[in-house]
Amino acid sequence: MRKIDLHIHTLSTLNDADFEFDIDKLSEYTNTMRIDCIAVTNHNTFDKDQFLRIKDKLTDVVVMPGIEIDLCGGHILLITEYESIDSFVSQAKAVYSKIVSPNSSLDYDTFRDIFPDLSRFLVIPHYWKEPKIPFDIINKFGDDIFAGEVTSPKKFIYAIKDPNALTPVVFSDCRLTSSTMVFSSQQTFVDIGDITLNSLKSVLHDKSKVSLNEDGGHDLISIQNGEIKLSTGLNIILGRRSSGKTHTLQMIKEEYKGGNIKYIKQFQLLERDDKKDKNTFDQLLADKKNSLFEDFISPFKTVIEDLLNTPSMEDDESVLDNYLGSLIQYAKDERVRDVYSKCALFSEELFSPVEMTILESLIRNVSELLDNKHYKAVIDRHIERSKIIALYNDLIMMRRNISIEKKKKEWTNDVIREIKGKLQIKSSSTPINDDLDLYQIALRRCKRLKFINLCKLVKRERKIRELTLKKFKVIATTHPFVNATDLKQRLHVRVSLAQAYLKYDSPIDYLKELRNCETISPSEFYKLFVDIEYKILNEDGFTISGGESAEFNLLQTIEDARNYDMLLIDEPESSFDNIFLKDDVNSLLKEFSKEMPVVIVTHNSTIGGSIQPDYILFTEKQISGKDKIFKIYYGYPNDKFLKNKDNEQKRNYVIQIDSLEAGSDAYQKRNKNYENLEN
Repeated sequence: MRKIDLHIHTLSTLNDADFEFDIDKLSEYTNTMRIDCIAVTNHNTFDKDQFLRIKDKLTDVVVMPGIEIDLCGGHILLITEYESIDSFVSQAKAVYSKIVSPNSSLDYDTFRDIFPDLSRFLVIPHYWKEPKIPFDIINKFGDDIFAGEVTSPKKFIYAIKDPNALTPVVFSDCRLTSSTMVFSSQQTFVDIGDITLNSLKSVLHDKSKVSLNEDGGHDLISIQNGEIKLSTGLNIILGRRSSGKTHTLQMIKEEYKGGNIKYIKQFQLLERDDKKDKNTFDQLLADKKNSLFEDFISPFKTVIEDLLNTPSMEDDESVLDNYLGSLIQYAKDERVRDVYSKCALFSEELFSPVEMTILESLIRNVSELLDNKHYKAVIDRHIERSKIIALYNDLIMMRRNISIEKKKKEWTNDVIREIKGKLQIKSSSTPINDDLDLYQIALRRCKRLKFINLCKLVKRERKIRELTLKKFKVIATTHPFVNATDLKQRLHVRVSLAQAYLKYDSPIDYLKELRNCETISPSEFYKLFVDIEYKILNEDGFTISGGESAEFNLLQTIEDARNYDMLLIDEPESSFDNIFLKDDVNSLLKEFSKEMPVVIVTHNSTIGGSIQPDYILFTEKQISGKDKIFKIYYGYPNDKFLKNKDNEQKRNYVIQIDSLEAGSDAYQKRNKNYENLEN
């Protein structure tokens, strides 16, 4: 197997933070990590002189010229052979001339104009790595793309198992400086002999010849410069107390610093007494309930916020009463109207306000279409950019004209108000109070009726979630509040809500009463319309007990790891019975290990042995003077010896029997006792 890293930066460009490349550090990197082939892939540029210096420096490494290009909002690697370097230089210059800012990006047609013949290149897009090349652009390349760069072992495994996915590769994407202390372990192994462009292209067509480890399978990862090896499946870490097991988990976590890792620490889920354990469970339950409630109620929350910012029904009725009263009085005064009231402007209506909200929103949306980089190719495929620009210009001109019209109407209204005011002062007739918008009043009335009907639907009793987690079932249902005490408990406030609850079945009046409760923020009103019950039942259909709540805590926390790329657990067996560990925890961890690396520290034979791990690590502490040295041995469960990076070895049988069974004598004695009991 040959180790390759085809994504290395050696120049600070528009897309990089400033860094000073150190060629000696690159040499140290390739030697330390035993890399056979690299590619120099700077952003949108290629420096031939620097490349030749690197090639002369790394005499034992195949160094290939390459470039990382901004294409259609994503990044794509192009790697070629040394023999094509002169023509490649001119093509790289063409790319450089078109990337004028950090947000610049070539479109597909421009890219193909520069690189019409891709047979001389290895083409690797950002696949499951940001910024990604859109799938529709990848499809345009046809057979010229067969491999894609991913970011984690989990995504590598997904791509290997998915017959429709590209062949995955993992590279360091590194920028080596004199201050670099720890080298990345992000490289790919390929099953080839001589390394050439054609041999790389050939091997990357075949997923069975691509691996994360040098042993030729798809199941090992190197960590911390080869200090540790891990399976991409299920790993257990064994060792005496204080031998470095937790330290090893920290090393793994540090390797993927900033990555998407779930780390369940020892005793994180289990308190030392029943009261604290119950509090832990209650808090987990409350968090889940609140999260589910927020998901369910989110649209209704928006409705209430809108209604709170709308004039009340009393305000609208008061405006209507004033209008009708003035209209009636104006009619009564018809016969006695004086010279002032007979003027046309005495009862002139004002111009309606000019509404520009929709137009402003439309302008913003069109502007986003023009500025969008990530989906530019898709947008351009369906709408010509020139037409979007023309639309944007027309909308801007329309806004200008409407703004002028708005200012004219506002000025005219000011003049009308001033003249009307002076006429009304001199006249004995009652003017019509027409400062209202009947359409908006009618609209608000419809909004309130809709709100009343919506409240009835929200308060309806129904099941909104049901899921099974091994032997437990989680059921969430909604129902109306039963009394004022339930309302107080929902917000944990010390205020009487009895008066408000009397109006609970009349949504508009209820909202009005809530407004009168000064201690409750209007932003929390939405929580007081419907309650949610979140129940966890055991396999018999009963509410779970205290002991079962700790089991559920563990399963739920492990289940949450589905959103992560790696799961690390430090001694999950504390205070759990072996049947639960075997039937529920083990099966869940095995299931997860099919999707991501799982690493477990354990002393328990049920976790350590019955789970049938894919790989075993053993930690050992040694004292050298005043220093502590942690040694880590690793291997497959059936290997005779576990070995460390220095090729030192330990008998696997002794490690497992001592760690999981308290030694051979204790194991044999227990077996004999069980045999006697059975007979």
